[in-house]
Amino acid sequence: MKKVKGYYVLDNLKKMDKEIMGFFSNGWYTDGVNEYLFKREIGMRAYNELFYSKLLQQLGLKAAEYDLAVLGNERGVISKNYNVVGNLTVTVEEVLAKYIKEDTILERRREQKKLYNLENLPGIIRKYCQERNWLYNEKLEEDLLLQFIIQIILGNGDLQSRNIEIQYDEERQQLNLSPFYDLAYYGDIDVYNESGWSALTYHFLEKYYEPVEDARPFRVIKNFLKKADRKHVELLREYLERLEQIDLARIIMEIEERTENVMENESYHLLFSLKRNLKDVSLLAKK
Repeated sequence: MKKVKGYYVLDNLKKMDKEIMGFFSNGWYTDGVNEYLFKREIGMRAYNELFYSKLLQQLGLKAAEYDLAVLGNERGVISKNYNVVGNLTVTVEEVLAKYIKEDTILERRREQKKLYNLENLPGIIRKYCQERNWLYNEKLEEDLLLQFIIQIILGNGDLQSRNIEIQYDEERQQLNLSPFYDLAYYGDIDVYNESGWSALTYHFLEKYYEPVEDARPFRVIKNFLKKADRKHVELLREYLERLEQIDLARIIMEIEERTENVMENESYHLLFSLKRNLKDVSLLAKK
Protein backbone atom coordinates (compact mmCIF):
# COMPACT_ATOMS: atom_id res chain seq x y z
CA MET A 1 0.00 0.00 0.00
CA LYS A 2 1.36 3.40 -1.02
CA LYS A 3 2.07 5.96 1.67
CA VAL A 4 2.00 9.74 1.09
CA LYS A 5 2.97 12.22 3.81
CA GLY A 6 2.42 9.63 6.53
CA TYR A 7 -1.00 8.49 5.23
CA TYR A 8 -1.77 5.16 3.59
CA VAL A 9 -3.58 5.75 0.30
CA LEU A 10 -6.57 3.45 -0.14
CA ASP A 11 -7.68 4.53 -3.63
CA ASN A 12 -6.28 1.42 -5.30
CA LEU A 13 -7.70 -1.03 -2.77
CA LYS A 14 -10.81 -3.06 -3.51
CA LYS A 15 -13.91 -2.26 -1.49
CA MET A 16 -15.43 -5.37 0.07
CA ASP A 17 -19.07 -6.34 0.33
CA LYS A 18 -18.86 -6.62 4.11
CA GLU A 19 -21.15 -5.32 6.83
CA ILE A 20 -19.99 -2.23 8.68
CA MET A 21 -21.27 -0.70 11.88
CA GLY A 22 -20.94 2.80 13.23
CA PHE A 23 -21.42 6.31 11.89
CA PHE A 24 -17.69 6.90 11.26
CA SER A 25 -17.01 3.69 9.31
CA ASN A 26 -16.74 4.08 5.56
CA GLY A 27 -16.19 0.44 4.59
CA TRP A 28 -13.89 -2.56 4.45
CA TYR A 29 -11.09 -2.63 1.87
CA THR A 30 -8.54 -5.26 0.86
CA ASP A 31 -5.15 -5.25 -0.84
CA GLY A 32 -5.54 -8.94 -1.65
CA VAL A 33 -3.75 -10.05 1.52
CA ASN A 34 -5.13 -8.07 4.46
CA GLU A 35 -8.46 -6.43 5.19
CA TYR A 36 -8.79 -2.88 6.52
CA LEU A 37 -11.68 -0.90 7.97
CA PHE A 38 -11.56 2.78 7.03
CA LYS A 39 -13.02 5.38 9.40
CA ARG A 40 -13.25 8.96 8.21
CA GLU A 41 -12.21 11.72 10.56
CA ILE A 42 -15.09 13.55 12.24
CA GLY A 43 -14.46 15.55 15.41
CA MET A 44 -11.08 13.89 15.94
CA ARG A 45 -12.78 10.62 16.82
CA ALA A 46 -10.68 8.57 14.37
CA TYR A 47 -7.39 10.05 15.60
CA ASN A 48 -8.59 9.37 19.14
CA GLU A 49 -8.81 5.66 18.32
CA LEU A 50 -5.32 5.75 16.81
CA PHE A 51 -3.98 7.26 20.05
CA TYR A 52 -5.55 4.51 22.16
CA SER A 53 -4.22 1.82 19.85
CA LYS A 54 -0.66 3.08 20.34
CA LEU A 55 -1.18 3.44 24.10
CA LEU A 56 -2.57 -0.09 24.54
CA GLN A 57 0.34 -1.54 22.61
CA GLN A 58 2.78 0.24 24.92
CA LEU A 59 0.89 -1.28 27.85
CA GLY A 60 1.64 -4.70 26.40
CA LEU A 61 -2.00 -5.44 25.54
CA LYS A 62 -3.43 -6.86 22.34
CA ALA A 63 -5.12 -4.10 20.39
CA ALA A 64 -6.34 -3.66 16.83
CA GLU A 65 -3.65 -2.05 14.65
CA TYR A 66 -4.57 1.47 13.53
CA ASP A 67 -2.80 3.89 11.19
CA LEU A 68 -3.46 7.08 9.27
CA ALA A 69 -5.14 6.72 5.88
CA VAL A 70 -6.72 8.75 3.11
CA LEU A 71 -9.48 7.74 0.70
CA GLY A 72 -10.14 10.23 -2.06
CA ASN A 73 -10.42 13.58 -0.29
CA GLU A 74 -11.28 12.08 3.10
CA ARG A 75 -8.72 11.59 5.83
CA GLY A 76 -9.07 9.16 8.71
CA VAL A 77 -7.64 5.92 10.02
CA ILE A 78 -7.59 2.28 9.03
CA SER A 79 -7.68 -0.69 11.38
CA LYS A 80 -6.37 -4.04 10.25
CA ASN A 81 -8.71 -7.04 10.54
CA TYR A 82 -7.23 -9.15 13.34
CA ASN A 83 -9.30 -12.23 12.46
CA VAL A 84 -7.83 -13.30 9.12
CA VAL A 85 -7.28 -16.93 10.14
CA GLY A 86 -10.96 -17.73 10.05
CA ASN A 87 -11.74 -18.15 13.73
CA LEU A 88 -15.41 -18.29 14.63
CA THR A 89 -16.23 -14.82 15.92
CA VAL A 90 -19.28 -13.45 17.69
CA THR A 91 -19.84 -10.14 19.48
CA VAL A 92 -20.99 -10.06 23.08
CA GLU A 93 -24.07 -8.25 21.79
CA GLU A 94 -24.94 -11.28 19.64
CA VAL A 95 -24.35 -13.63 22.59
CA LEU A 96 -26.65 -11.62 24.85
CA ALA A 97 -29.33 -11.42 22.16
CA LYS A 98 -29.77 -15.21 22.38
CA TYR A 99 -31.00 -14.92 25.97
CA ILE A 100 -33.10 -11.75 25.88
CA LYS A 101 -36.80 -12.38 25.25
CA GLU A 102 -38.22 -8.88 25.81
CA ASP A 103 -40.45 -7.50 23.05
CA THR A 104 -39.86 -3.77 22.81
CA ILE A 105 -36.57 -2.11 21.91
CA LEU A 106 -36.46 -0.23 25.22
CA GLU A 107 -37.10 -3.38 27.25
CA ARG A 108 -34.44 -5.28 25.32
CA ARG A 109 -31.95 -2.45 25.84
CA ARG A 110 -32.56 -2.36 29.58
CA GLU A 111 -32.37 -6.14 29.88
CA GLN A 112 -29.11 -6.25 27.96
CA LYS A 113 -27.55 -3.70 30.28
CA LYS A 114 -28.59 -5.77 33.29
CA LEU A 115 -26.77 -8.77 31.81
CA TYR A 116 -23.78 -6.88 30.42
CA ASN A 117 -21.62 -6.89 33.55
CA LEU A 118 -18.88 -8.82 35.30
CA GLU A 119 -21.34 -10.66 37.50
CA ASN A 120 -23.52 -12.19 34.76
CA LEU A 121 -21.56 -12.13 31.53
CA PRO A 122 -19.09 -15.02 32.16
CA GLY A 123 -21.93 -17.42 32.97
CA ILE A 124 -23.84 -16.37 29.85
CA ILE A 125 -20.78 -16.90 27.64
CA ARG A 126 -20.18 -20.30 29.27
CA LYS A 127 -23.76 -21.33 28.47
CA TYR A 128 -23.40 -20.06 24.90
CA CYS A 129 -20.23 -22.15 24.45
CA GLN A 130 -21.79 -25.30 25.92
CA GLU A 131 -24.70 -25.10 23.48
CA ARG A 132 -22.19 -25.05 20.59
CA ASN A 133 -19.77 -27.62 22.04
CA TRP A 134 -17.07 -24.98 22.31
CA LEU A 135 -14.47 -25.66 24.98
CA TYR A 136 -14.85 -22.91 27.59
CA ASN A 137 -11.72 -21.06 28.68
CA GLU A 138 -11.65 -20.41 32.44
CA LYS A 139 -9.20 -17.56 31.80
CA LEU A 140 -12.00 -15.67 30.07
CA GLU A 141 -13.32 -14.28 33.37
CA GLU A 142 -9.90 -12.82 34.16
CA ASP A 143 -9.69 -11.35 30.65
CA LEU A 144 -13.13 -9.74 31.06
CA LEU A 145 -11.99 -8.21 34.34
CA LEU A 146 -8.92 -6.78 32.61
CA GLN A 147 -11.15 -5.38 29.84
CA PHE A 148 -13.24 -3.62 32.47
CA ILE A 149 -10.26 -2.25 34.39
CA ILE A 150 -8.48 -0.91 31.30
CA GLN A 151 -11.65 0.65 29.88
CA ILE A 152 -12.44 2.49 33.12
CA ILE A 153 -8.86 3.62 33.74
CA LEU A 154 -8.67 5.07 30.24
CA GLY A 155 -12.13 6.66 30.43
CA ASN A 156 -13.51 4.81 27.40
CA GLY A 157 -17.19 5.54 26.93
CA ASP A 158 -17.73 3.43 23.83
CA LEU A 159 -17.70 -0.05 25.35
CA GLN A 160 -20.83 -1.21 23.60
CA SER A 161 -21.47 -4.92 23.82
CA ARG A 162 -20.74 -5.07 20.09
CA ASN A 163 -17.22 -3.77 20.83
CA ILE A 164 -16.07 -6.96 22.54
CA GLU A 165 -15.88 -10.19 20.57
CA ILE A 166 -15.26 -13.76 21.60
CA GLN A 167 -13.28 -15.88 19.16
CA TYR A 168 -13.16 -19.65 18.92
CA ASP A 169 -10.37 -21.55 17.16
CA GLU A 170 -11.98 -24.88 16.24
CA GLU A 171 -8.68 -26.53 15.34
CA ARG A 172 -7.04 -25.70 18.68
CA GLN A 173 -10.33 -25.71 20.61
CA GLN A 174 -9.34 -22.37 22.09
CA LEU A 175 -11.67 -19.57 23.25
CA ASN A 176 -10.36 -16.01 23.61
CA LEU A 177 -11.51 -12.42 23.75
CA SER A 178 -10.78 -10.17 20.80
CA PRO A 179 -8.06 -7.54 20.99
CA PHE A 180 -9.14 -4.12 22.29
CA TYR A 181 -10.77 -1.95 19.64
CA ASP A 182 -12.98 1.13 19.24
CA LEU A 183 -11.76 2.99 22.32
CA ALA A 184 -12.52 6.70 22.62
CA TYR A 185 -12.41 9.08 25.56
CA TYR A 186 -15.78 10.01 27.04
CA GLY A 187 -14.74 10.32 30.66
CA ASP A 188 -16.41 13.70 31.02
CA ILE A 189 -19.89 12.15 30.83
CA ASP A 190 -21.45 12.87 34.21
CA VAL A 191 -24.57 10.74 34.22
CA TYR A 192 -26.09 7.79 32.43
CA ASN A 193 -28.26 8.70 29.46
CA GLU A 194 -31.11 6.21 28.93
CA SER A 195 -30.73 6.32 25.15
CA GLY A 196 -26.98 6.87 25.18
CA TRP A 197 -24.66 4.14 23.98
CA SER A 198 -21.68 6.24 25.10
CA ALA A 199 -22.10 5.52 28.81
CA LEU A 200 -22.18 1.75 28.50
CA THR A 201 -18.70 1.44 29.95
CA TYR A 202 -20.07 2.31 33.34
CA HIS A 203 -22.52 -0.59 33.33
CA PHE A 204 -19.74 -3.11 33.00
CA LEU A 205 -20.04 -3.76 36.72
CA GLU A 206 -22.23 -5.65 39.19
CA LYS A 207 -24.78 -2.87 39.09
CA TYR A 208 -27.40 -1.39 36.78
CA TYR A 209 -27.28 2.39 36.78
CA GLU A 210 -30.60 4.16 36.53
CA PRO A 211 -31.03 7.39 34.52
CA VAL A 212 -29.45 10.52 36.06
CA GLU A 213 -27.44 8.42 38.51
CA ASP A 214 -23.82 9.45 38.94
CA ALA A 215 -21.83 7.11 36.70
CA ARG A 216 -18.51 8.86 36.25
CA PRO A 217 -15.34 6.71 36.14
CA PHE A 218 -14.37 7.94 39.62
CA ARG A 219 -17.69 6.74 41.07
CA VAL A 220 -17.58 3.41 39.23
CA ILE A 221 -14.04 2.64 40.43
CA LYS A 222 -15.08 3.57 43.97
CA ASN A 223 -17.98 1.09 43.85
CA PHE A 224 -15.77 -1.53 42.23
CA LEU A 225 -13.13 -1.28 44.98
CA LYS A 226 -15.77 -1.82 47.67
CA LYS A 227 -16.40 -5.34 46.32
CA ALA A 228 -13.07 -6.15 44.68
CA ASP A 229 -10.85 -8.80 46.20
CA ARG A 230 -7.11 -8.38 46.63
CA LYS A 231 -6.29 -9.92 43.26
CA HIS A 232 -8.55 -7.45 41.46
CA VAL A 233 -7.08 -4.46 43.28
CA GLU A 234 -3.53 -5.61 42.51
CA LEU A 235 -4.41 -5.87 38.81
CA LEU A 236 -5.79 -2.34 38.86
CA ARG A 237 -2.66 -1.00 40.58
CA GLU A 238 -0.37 -2.89 38.20
CA TYR A 239 -1.77 -1.17 35.14
CA LEU A 240 -1.88 2.21 36.82
CA GLU A 241 1.85 1.81 37.52
CA ARG A 242 2.48 0.80 33.92
CA LEU A 243 0.64 3.88 32.70
CA GLU A 244 2.78 6.12 34.89
CA GLN A 245 5.82 4.94 32.92
CA ILE A 246 4.33 5.89 29.55
CA ASP A 247 4.82 9.32 28.00
CA LEU A 248 1.26 10.08 26.90
CA ALA A 249 2.21 13.46 25.49
CA ARG A 250 4.84 11.85 23.28
CA ILE A 251 2.27 9.52 21.67
CA ILE A 252 0.04 12.51 20.90
CA MET A 253 2.94 14.58 19.57
CA GLU A 254 3.93 11.81 17.16
CA ILE A 255 0.39 11.69 15.77
CA GLU A 256 0.19 15.49 15.58
CA GLU A 257 3.43 15.67 13.60
CA ARG A 258 2.05 13.22 11.03
CA THR A 259 -1.31 15.02 10.78
CA GLU A 260 0.26 18.49 10.55
CA ASN A 261 -1.21 19.46 13.94
CA VAL A 262 -4.84 19.31 12.80
CA MET A 263 -5.78 17.76 16.16
CA GLU A 264 -3.83 20.15 18.39
CA ASN A 265 -6.74 21.58 20.43
CA GLU A 266 -8.59 18.27 20.69
CA SER A 267 -5.44 16.38 21.68
CA TYR A 268 -4.76 18.86 24.49
CA HIS A 269 -8.26 18.18 25.86
CA LEU A 270 -7.74 14.42 25.54
CA LEU A 271 -4.41 14.54 27.36
CA PHE A 272 -5.75 16.79 30.15
CA SER A 273 -8.89 14.71 30.68
CA LEU A 274 -7.08 11.39 30.60
CA LYS A 275 -4.45 12.52 33.10
CA ARG A 276 -7.17 13.85 35.41
CA ASN A 277 -9.00 10.53 35.21
CA LEU A 278 -5.80 8.60 35.95
CA LYS A 279 -5.08 10.83 38.93
CA ASP A 280 -8.56 10.28 40.38
CA VAL A 281 -8.40 6.51 39.91
CA SER A 282 -4.87 6.32 41.35
CA LEU A 283 -5.90 8.17 44.50
CA LEU A 284 -8.71 5.67 45.08
CA ALA A 285 -6.56 2.63 44.30
CA LYS A 286 -3.87 3.63 46.78
CA LYS A 287 -6.24 3.92 49.73
